[in-house]
Amino acid sequence: MTSPASQSILDVGCGKGSSIVRQIRNKTKGQYVIGCDVFPQYVKESRQSGLYNDCILAEACHLPFNPRSFELIFCLEVIEHLTKSEGEKLLQSLEGLSSKKVALSTPVGFMYQSEYENNPYQIHKSAWFPSDFRNKGYKVAGMIGPFFIRKKNKYSIVDKYIVSLAEIASFLLQPLFYLIPDISFQMICVKKADRI
Repeated sequence: MTSPASQSILDVGCGKGSSIVRQIRNKTKGQYVIGCDVFPQYVKESRQSGLYNDCILAEACHLPFNPRSFELIFCLEVIEHLTKSEGEKLLQSLEGLSSKKVALSTPVGFMYQSEYENNPYQIHKSAWFPSDFRNKGYKVAGMIGPFFIRKKNKYSIVDKYIVSLAEIASFLLQPLFYLIPDISFQMICVKKADRI
């Protein structure tokens, strides 16, 4: 399967339809966007969302596209669902498919997550750190405050108060966490084609 190399976007692990694709669709016209996911129900819902020109069922590490088929590739909150070796293969695959830029996001370190929505692919299997991506030529920035704000199943009243204050402080200090991803909750990693 191929797509035009001009103004083409691939959304890997699109889920039910990603918010970033929605924003792109609202702001620009003429984008050719393909979504892909490994979970059949999500592919069905993505097709129904109207955000994509096409949506396919595919494993992230085995995408059926020709090299350099897409200008921009998003892979948001996907790599942590793979083992470390599968994640390395995913990065090679994405870089081979991109003609301009690869952008991905993932938690900093390991964040526990179990299956939900009857989707076994939701389980987190690996931990990633800014150095994993910097060493491969990615520019890395932090997002969503400090790494120690992790959602728990249950909070005491005191915990909830402390977490609320920490979330407010995180919002106010977001520029700091952007610049220091090693202490951030999540990271966004971008690699341009001239570094691929």
